[in-house]
Amino acid sequence: DAFRIDQQETSMGDYNDCVDAGVCSQRDGECNSIYSNWKGDPDLLPVVCVTHSQAQTYCEWRGGRLPTEAEWEKAARGEEGATFPWGQRAPLCEDGNFRFVSWYCQQSVVEVGSYPETTTAFGLLDTLGNAWEWTADYYDATWYQVAPRTNPMSPEACAIDPLQSKGDCTRRVIRGGGFNATEQNTR
Repeated sequence: DAFRIDQQETSMGDYNDCVDAGVCSQRDGECNSIYSNWKGDPDLLPVVCVTHSQAQTYCEWRGGRLPTEAEWEKAARGEEGATFPWGQRAPLCEDGNFRFVSWYCQQSVVEVGSYPETTTAFGLLDTLGNAWEWTADYYDATWYQVAPRTNPMSPEACAIDPLQSKGDCTRRVIRGGGFNATEQNTR
């Protein structure tokens, strides 16, 4: 069904506004070392090093929520279910920021909205690469086999491996890939 979603990833500047307001907690500074080659204005880079809970808190502060996995997929792939935001053609470095074969398109995250030519059918930016994006749903290895076709919500019991018995859900779904994700992982 219809829903609203931001056009681009949350920037560090936007997240810091939430911290300054006393609502959000500080990001994990220790993970910043893997982003030591940042390119651009720090306030315009995508927020990284936040937990699922921190992402939820930020969304609530903005008057929204994290998208479900199905909503994220619809927003990123369109109603036709394109393989990539622009269609079926495999991505190149000019389409997004990811790990292309054995090298990186960029050595770290770049400013949000840096690839305006590769918007989705709904006008979203940065749905391929740059920084992983949290969804509201828990991960289950076999969920797509049993989930309802219309408005699927997070599973109630989960297994990380399809051969495991289902139990408590502990891991959340992330989407879109990061600058260090290969082409296959961006999907």
